[in-house]
Amino acid sequence: MNVQVPAYIVAVKPREDDHDLHVIISDRTRGADRYFMNVEVSGLPRNHMDEPAFARVRAEIRSVVPEVDEGGSGYIRVSPAARVLIQGSLFFDGDHGAGCQSCPGPAWAKPTTVWEIHPVFSITER
Repeated sequence: MNVQVPAYIVAVKPREDDHDLHVIISDRTRGADRYFMNVEVSGLPRNHMDEPAFARVRAEIRSVVPEVDEGGSGYIRVSPAARVLIQGSLFFDGDHGAGCQSCPGPAWAKPTTVWEIHPVFSITER
């Protein structure tokens, strides 16, 4: 199912083995009772199928969170959180589990659900 979610980007992990960008979104900018979700901006396909569409979304995340290009292996905290509208496909990623140490997200922003938006079709500031 395709979804459209207003959210705040709070963290981004620019380096993954599959070249996807893990983006942690939240329902609010701050507070103890926030909900978090992982969304993934896909890496460019090896066969170049639909590459312009994937490249466009990667450019969109870079325009919202320029720190993505700084690299590093850990999560980059986005402060202040970026107010965005995310569009993409809802995906049940049972491989990740929910809230575990190896699950996506920094320790302070772990999703408690295995539902993701993956792939992301669009990220626009709102």
